[in-house]
Amino acid sequence: MNELARIAYQSIRRQGKRSILTIIGIFIGIAAVISLLSLGQGLEAAIDEQFTALGSDKIIIQSSANTFGSAGGQISNPLTTRDVRTVAGVIGIQEATYMIVRSVEVRVGDTVGFYFLYGIDTEEGYDLTREFFIIDLQEGRELRSQDNNVAILGSDYARRAVFQNPVRVGDRVFVNGQRFSAVGIFEPLGNPADDRAVTVPLRAARELLDTGDSADMIIARTQPNANPATVAEDVKHALRRERGVREGEEDFTVQTPEDLLNSFNIILIIIRVVLVGIAGISLLVGGINIMNAMYTAVLERTKEIGILKAIGATQKDIKNIFLIESGILGFIGGVFGVAVGLGVAKLIEYIASIALNSPYVNAYISWWLILGGILFAVLVGMASGYFPAKAAAKQNAVESLRYE
Repeated sequence: MNELARIAYQSIRRQGKRSILTIIGIFIGIAAVISLLSLGQGLEAAIDEQFTALGSDKIIIQSSANTFGSAGGQISNPLTTRDVRTVAGVIGIQEATYMIVRSVEVRVGDTVGFYFLYGIDTEEGYDLTREFFIIDLQEGRELRSQDNNVAILGSDYARRAVFQNPVRVGDRVFVNGQRFSAVGIFEPLGNPADDRAVTVPLRAARELLDTGDSADMIIARTQPNANPATVAEDVKHALRRERGVREGEEDFTVQTPEDLLNSFNIILIIIRVVLVGIAGISLLVGGINIMNAMYTAVLERTKEIGILKAIGATQKDIKNIFLIESGILGFIGGVFGVAVGLGVAKLIEYIASIALNSPYVNAYISWWLILGGILFAVLVGMASGYFPAKAAAKQNAVESLRYE
């Protein structure tokens, strides 16, 4: 086997330029697959971390017309503070609070933009609300129960991503024409909707927007020994009874962090399959290049095959030479592809951290990703070289020796 490997390696060296071009076909495909998988795994790990920080004991209730993270506009049958009390009274619920989420006009100086406003409970439900937000402060302080016209701003306000002049703690912003003082700046999330949001006390949001008893998002915490999924079903039952709707016709949604995580993971899997499928096209092209190169090598080395058979080489030996050769091409392409793929993923992570200020774009590097990428490249190479190797093995020794 060592002798066969030496012959295959010498053949690759003799075909220098062709071998390099063949390797590039595999290298590009593997690099694309590795970079996409690395970034996909990094994003999934970051999302898992966020939901772990959120905790499994939360339940989120919204109107069906209001999806998770969207603005709460004028809804025909919105959730109300009465619904909040209904949720709080369900067995297994430890506490419940609510938020106001609306799109508002924000003005700093002469510049105007339209962004989200979050009105959060700064009194009894403040701890629960802050656990739900899971965003640390970059500077300034938290909201306090006695606060009124003060706000915590998203990170984009402090880095010229929203207005021409950065907003600092102590500066004034006008929300729907009403003045608010910035008392804090949140750490970046990488999501423009959140990084440009304005967070104010619930009392101030209700006065500013005249929301009455509307509750755009209800957040509940389950008791320590309760099963969140079971309690969520009880919450649905209680709200159906209180709002007078039948099962299957709910005008509200009840979700646990596990439900939300599963939804995100399904989206991530679909995206990953599509991207890896696109990268797989590059691998297919690379495999065809190897097959083409190996068929050409078989024709060019017909006389060599005849000599090898004349001195005792079997069909299996001839086939193994070409399989080893194509495997070596795949291996070299895989090594370079993995290295470049991880490098590209790290570069994207670096660019995202600067341009988007996002903590979610991370390159995930693991031994199985590296080893799997190289092994996959070798398999692609050997699979592409199988039919040329088989054709070489079947050549007649006498006819091969006569070949010119």
